Amino acid sequence: MIDGLGCAAIATVAAGCYLLGVRPMDVRSAQASARSDRVERLTLELSETVDSVSQAKLLADRLTSAQEGRRIELDTIKSSSERMAEIATAAEGGGLSIQTMRPGTARAEGLLAVVPIVVSGSGDEWALRGFLETLHGSFRDVRVDQLEFSAQRDGRADVTFSARLLWSILPDGAVAPPEESAR
Repeated sequence: MIDGLGCAAIATVAAGCYLLGVRPMDVRSAQASARSDRVERLTLELSETVDSVSQAKLLADRLTSAQEGRRIELDTIKSSSERMAEIATAAEGGGLSIQTMRPGTARAEGLLAVVPIVVSGSGDEWALRGFLETLHGSFRDVRVDQLEFSAQRDGRADVTFSARLLWSILPDGAVAPPEESAR
């Protein structure tokens, strides 16, 4: 009987140790392991998010720097004689002879206004090409809407041309940018 009571006491102490010590420790260990797994998963997600944000910032920086060079500052119709002189100087400086340059009436086009400019003249075909390249590169507020040209029949490299340019300006009532405009 004493052996039976001793065995029962040992079993009770063992069960108590298990229930009061080992079992709670197992539960805490499982909870700690689950928290550790969650922390690992969240750390990985955070790392991926940081990488995504870094890539997005790099892309945004590249797009911003690419767009800065494409910014166009628009003038008002008040500076039309100045703009016409700049276009004529670019054409004649490249070797073209301008016969006519006639601005049309400004008309609304979306959020802007557009002034058609009819230009006609003659010159070397390379001079015409250079003029078109200058318009594209230096006069970003001017686009070629229509171009007609014909070669001289006497075998020379001269061409006569007629172009309809569209000059984008601020609409009536809009404020012009400061004098140092980057066209």
